[in-house]
Amino acid sequence: MKALRRAWLRVAVRLLARRPKLVRVPGWYFGIGEESPTRSLARRKRLWEQGVPLGYPSVRLPWFERLSVRTRLGTDLSRCLFVTGSYEPNEFALLSEILEVGGNFVDVGANEGLYTLFASRRVGKSGRVVALEPSSRELQFLERNIARNRLRNVDVVPVAASDREARAELTIAEQSHAGQSTLGKFAYAISPAGTETVALRRLDDVLQELDLASVDVVKIDVEGSEVAVLRGAEATLVRDHPLLLVELVEAALRGQGTSREELMSQLTGLGYRLFAFGPDGVPRMLGAERVDGVNLVCVHPERSFGVGSASG
Repeated sequence: MKALRRAWLRVAVRLLARRPKLVRVPGWYFGIGEESPTRSLARRKRLWEQGVPLGYPSVRLPWFERLSVRTRLGTDLSRCLFVTGSYEPNEFALLSEILEVGGNFVDVGANEGLYTLFASRRVGKSGRVVALEPSSRELQFLERNIARNRLRNVDVVPVAASDREARAELTIAEQSHAGQSTLGKFAYAISPAGTETVALRRLDDVLQELDLASVDVVKIDVEGSEVAVLRGAEATLVRDHPLLLVELVEAALRGQGTSREELMSQLTGLGYRLFAFGPDGVPRMLGAERVDGVNLVCVHPERSFGVGSASG
C-alpha cells in the first residue's frame, strides 16, 4: 500500500511541479508565499507534507536551464523547489549575469547539486565545475543529478574543504534538514541522523591536483566551516580574486569555534568587499548593519564582476 501511495505521489508532483523563473525575487526568504498561499501552493504544500510519513520518496523536479533535479519530498530543499517554486533566486540571477562560457566554478558544500548543475550548464563544455561534498547521502544525489543531466564538465570531490588535511566526524542532519550536516554543532533545532568519518582537504590542494588553472566563482555553504575553508583557499583567492558567495550563519560559526567577526575579517583581510542582497534582490555593500542568515557576495576591487561599486 505504501509503495502505491508513493507512486501516486510522484505522479501528482510531476503534474504540479513548476520550472522556476530566472529572475530576482525582492525580499526572498525560506517559505516565501506560504503565509498567504494561493490554492495551487496550498495543494503543493499538502503533497509535500506527505513525503515525511512515506519515507521521503525521491522525486524529479524541473530546474533552470532545462535541467532536472532528483531530490526527496519532505525536505527543506524540496519545500523550496516544489512548494514555493524558488530557491535562493537572487543568487542564481546574479550568477546568470556573471558565469560565462569557458569559466570555472567551485561549489564547496555542493549538497544535491543545484549550484553545480546550473554552473555546469552556464560555463559549457569549455568550462569546468568542481563540486565538493563530504556527506555520502547527499553525494549519491549529487552524482545522480550530474549523470541524469548528462553533464561532462563536473569533477566531484567527496571531501570536506578545510585548512588542513585530516579526518573528522561529520554529524549527519536528519532527512527533513538534509544539507545541513556539520563538522560542528547544528545552527538550528535539528536532530542528528548519525555521524560519518570524512576526509578534510585544503581547497588549494584539491584545485592544484585537478590542474584548474584559474577560478571565477566560488560558492561556500559549509554549515559553520567557512573560516577554515577560506584559510585553505588563500593561494587561489590571492591569485584569481574570484567572486565569492559565502553563507553567514552566526550560530553555525559559533558551533565551530569561530564568529561572524572572524569570517568577515578573513574576507576583508584578503582584500574583498562585502555585499548582501538588498530588499530589491540586488547586492548592496555592507555598512554598519549586522547581517545574519545570509549569503555574502564578496568581490575584489581588481575583479568586481560589475557588482555594486566594487570597482570604484
